[in-house]
Amino acid sequence: MALRTKRAAACRADARPVYRRPACRRGVAALLATGLGLAALVGPGAGSSAADEIPVPQSLSTGGTLSNTIRIPVPAGTTARRVLATLVVDTPEGGGAEDGAVAIRMGDREVRRVSADRAKRRMVLPVTADLVDDDGSVSISARYLPGDGRGCDSVLGGVTVSLTDIVLDFTGREQRPTTPGTFLPDLVNTVQVVVPDAPSSDVVDAALTAVAALAGRYPAPTKVEVVRPTGVEDQAYPGLRVVRIEEGSASQLTSVSAPGGVPTLTVSGSGTALSDAARALGSDGLKLSSAARVTDLDLTEPASDPDTELTLADFGPTTIGLGGWGVSRAYVGLAQDYFGGPVDSMTLDLSGVHTPADGITSHLDAYVNDRLVASTVLDDDPELEMTIDVDRASMVAENGLELVLTTLPPEGTCRLADGRGIPVTLEIDGNASTISATRGTGSVSGFGMFPQVLGHDLPVAMRDTAATGGVDQVRLAGQVVASLQRAAAAPLDVRVVGADELVDGTDSGLLVGATTGDTDALGAPLRLDRMRLVDFAEQEFGMGDGSPFAALQTVVDGGRAVLVLGSWSDGGAGATTLMSSLGSTVSGGWRNLREDLLVATPAQDTPFLVSTDSVLPQDAEIEESRDFMWWIVGGAAAVVLLVLLGYLVLGRRDREIRDLVRAQERSETEEV
Repeated sequence: MALRTKRAAACRADARPVYRRPACRRGVAALLATGLGLAALVGPGAGSSAADEIPVPQSLSTGGTLSNTIRIPVPAGTTARRVLATLVVDTPEGGGAEDGAVAIRMGDREVRRVSADRAKRRMVLPVTADLVDDDGSVSISARYLPGDGRGCDSVLGGVTVSLTDIVLDFTGREQRPTTPGTFLPDLVNTVQVVVPDAPSSDVVDAALTAVAALAGRYPAPTKVEVVRPTGVEDQAYPGLRVVRIEEGSASQLTSVSAPGGVPTLTVSGSGTALSDAARALGSDGLKLSSAARVTDLDLTEPASDPDTELTLADFGPTTIGLGGWGVSRAYVGLAQDYFGGPVDSMTLDLSGVHTPADGITSHLDAYVNDRLVASTVLDDDPELEMTIDVDRASMVAENGLELVLTTLPPEGTCRLADGRGIPVTLEIDGNASTISATRGTGSVSGFGMFPQVLGHDLPVAMRDTAATGGVDQVRLAGQVVASLQRAAAAPLDVRVVGADELVDGTDSGLLVGATTGDTDALGAPLRLDRMRLVDFAEQEFGMGDGSPFAALQTVVDGGRAVLVLGSWSDGGAGATTLMSSLGSTVSGGWRNLREDLLVATPAQDTPFLVSTDSVLPQDAEIEESRDFMWWIVGGAAAVVLLVLLGYLVLGRRDREIRDLVRAQERSETEEV
């Protein structure tokens, strides 16, 4: 029965939303029958474990005829069997990529060559021991090979090859970590940060700090979430980690295995020392520890005033390589957050070197946010210098630089076998190339203002941090913090503050569990109240008449911006589910949010985005303006009274003048 219970628990889809165990596909009924038979035939410890799968957060993309490589770490103690990935060949209209092929390599060996005639296919790549690198990882690269009969047509169109939805299939049991240094491997599926049902403010502060540190360490789709003790996984599976936040006398990290074999790390301490211990989860220096307990944590605080002049290497690549016949591309994200705040403009000075383009037509185009901003022709001078100006009107939250090298050889052939030429190779030096920014208010609005408007400082306020059976505000705050951190260029300094302190203060931040009074005080575009009017460009309608709703909105209050998450219901509990749906939407990626208002209602299957430019004034806003309107009405009435009074005075004066004239005329007539 023990085998039945364990296997059935491993097959629960609701408990393992990302992790997949192929053995579960046969169904629980068949598993029970075979399990009982095997239990009588196989002794303890005999046999091999079932194959396991774990998603890989990386993806691979390469353009033209260039090759790109990713490294997939294999969990310690396991053996890689195969890699599953979706191959996508993206071809502009008329590109002619169907005559070409895609070469897939593992390490130094080509393991698969497939035709590019199908735009999308699922691939299974077996992994043998000789294909695993010395560090225990698997390296995979992809490259497009143009067809012999097409000349340069297939690569001049800008063919892009991608490997997405990558999954690692392996056998064996993952080696359980025994120290804090081995607790967080390179490949992790889920991290649960556990807080008590009634946590202190220090514990909540440390929990959200841990979420930010872990979210910065692991990109999506790795799930980083805050849970209560009743929500902790009770059975281990590959890539699962549990972090418990507890108050204690000493600041330390302790690694143990909880019941069910779940790897668990306990973070303990008091006051700011507890948050410092949680912040250490994002440090690579943690790997240096070989002891079961780490104490005396001392982390250097990041610079509070980031530089406005950075190098291209600060954004990722130390070298950008382009080359080959046809079109090759490279993309670099230039988020405003790298500069520690909103910016109004940027100037890019690119420096590089290329092979002489003797008798070859070759030019480099630079695009910023899909707009051509600079272009240069390559010649026999190997030095490359290019200056790119990005003005305020072109700035967005997540700016992107795309470099496109187009090279056409003599006589139009893209084959090297005939000896008709060697393609141009260009390398941009990331350390010598600089990016200068001018700080300002920025031209973006709504959710796009975050995270750069925070300046890496994130005050978080919650109206209720206890698990009271309703919506868990700490868990919701963790979802927003994780999403913001993954969009941020540097670690966020998370600190828990009082709700009134944030509402009445001057700092930008996050408010969870907002009330009607909070939205009134902040002047939010959508008040948490019964009456909700929305006006689009072509129609007007009312949002609810007593039905519950929840909203995440950006409120600009003076010189700051506040994220406000709250709900309203007429005494019911319907808003609890709606707020949870908002948290799930935010977890899908901060850059997926547009406008400045995300709303969930019972009438909609999923939350929807609204621009506050279309929202009509609500009752509270009208009430605030009513006194001012009375002054306008009173002033207008006074002007009317003055006009009437002037008219009466002038009329009386005219009558007096007319009477005087008539009297004089009568007097003159009598004398005659």
